[in-house]
Amino acid sequence: MRHPRPSAFTLIEMLVVISIITLLIAITQPSLGKSKENARRALCASQVRQQGIGMTGFANDSRQRYPQAVPTSHWPDGAMTQNWAQPDAPAGQAILFAKKYVPDARAFYCPSNVHSQSSWASIDTGWTPNDWRNTYVHYPYWAGYRSVYDAGNMLARLVADGPSDSAERVIASDNITLDTGPAHFNSVSRNHLGEFGKPAGGNVLRNDTSAHWRSFSETTLRVQVPVGAAHQRDFWF
Repeated sequence: MRHPRPSAFTLIEMLVVISIITLLIAITQPSLGKSKENARRALCASQVRQQGIGMTGFANDSRQRYPQAVPTSHWPDGAMTQNWAQPDAPAGQAILFAKKYVPDARAFYCPSNVHSQSSWASIDTGWTPNDWRNTYVHYPYWAGYRSVYDAGNMLARLVADGPSDSAERVIASDNITLDTGPAHFNSVSRNHLGEFGKPAGGNVLRNDTSAHWRSFSETTLRVQVPVGAAHQRDFWF
C-alpha cells in the first residue's frame, strides 16, 4: 500500500511561524528584562543592608560614630581616601573593608551599574591601600559628609552620623546622579537606569540598617554641584 507523503511547510507557512515566534519574543523580552532588574534591585538592597550592619559594628567599636567620610572636595562616593598623597588612609566604605566589618568589597558595587568606572576599584587585587585613591564605589556614603554646595545645610538634617541619630536618617544610598555639565560626563556612574537611560530610582540605607527603594520621582535633589565647578554632578536620594 502506498502511504501519502507528509506535506512540507510552504514558504508562507514558515513565514507565519517565524512571525509568531518573533512576536512572542518581543512580548516576553520586556517582562524578562524587568524580572532581571527586579532581581538586581533585591540584591542591591541586600548589599546596602550589609553596609548598614558593617556601620553598626564599626560604631560599636568606635565611640558610636560611623566611619570618617571622604573629604568635602571629593564626591560622596570617592575617591575612598582622606588624602590623595597618602593612599593608605581609607575613608568611607573603604574603612569598613580595611577593618573587616564588610569582608567582601563587591558589596559596594551595584549589580545594575555597568559603567566602566567599576574597573577602577581593582577588586581583583584585593582592594589594597594603593587602590583606594583610584576607587569610586557605587554607593555614596553620606555619614559625616558635608558639601560646600549644601547651602541650606540639608545634609546635617537628613544624614545620620552615628547609631544614636534618628532611625529615619540616611547613611548611604544608590548612586542617583544627573549631569550638570560635560566635564565628567564619561566618568559618571549611575545605578538602576530606566527608560531612555534616565535614573529609575535607588535604594536608600536608613539608620536602622533597613534599605528602602525610592523611585526617581520620589527622590529629592540633595547636593547640586553648579556648572563650572570641578565636579559637575547632582546627587539625589
